[in-house]
Amino acid sequence: MPEREQFVGDFVESADLMRGDPVTLVIEDVIKPNTEKTADGRLIDRPIVVFEKATKRFIVSKTNERLIKAMHGSRPSEWKGKPLTLTVRYLEKAFGEKNVPTIRVVLSEGIPMPFSCRKHYGRATPYGATQ
Repeated sequence: MPEREQFVGDFVESADLMRGDPVTLVIEDVIKPNTEKTADGRLIDRPIVVFEKATKRFIVSKTNERLIKAMHGSRPSEWKGKPLTLTVRYLEKAFGEKNVPTIRVVLSEGIPMPFSCRKHYGRATPYGATQ
């Protein structure tokens, strides 16, 4: 993130976004799945979003991909030049853990939540925390 670079690394992590409000960036490019590798040499099987004026890129999860498609179209080439707002949401259980912070795309006003995303979107506060 341009001015709020929290941690070192090539990709945005939930910890990068946990200290503030949602962040809106503009999509510069989308890298196809299976064209880049992680630091440990594994192929990244998800699209990767490159943002304008940002040093970190965003590996797009299945849920976030569905959200982006709902707003900006089904082809990644349609996403370029469009804004994307990222926030942290908490999943009750994921990866064998509880209260897992995850990055979620914030839908633009008037865009309905895809049915397939409702269960996986998470909530704004950790489970068990007072609201």
